Amino acid sequence: MDRVSPTAKNLEKICRALDLTIAGFLREDPMVDPPVAD
Repeated sequence: MDRVSPTAKNLEKICRALDLTIAGFLREDPMVDPPVAD
């Protein structure tokens, strides 16, 4: 359990960081669309 706990916490932190980063980019440049991989 000790090995899984820190991993889960890190994943949560990363997900939150990504969400904040994406939201920041969208808010900073609402007119610019990110490159979409087709």
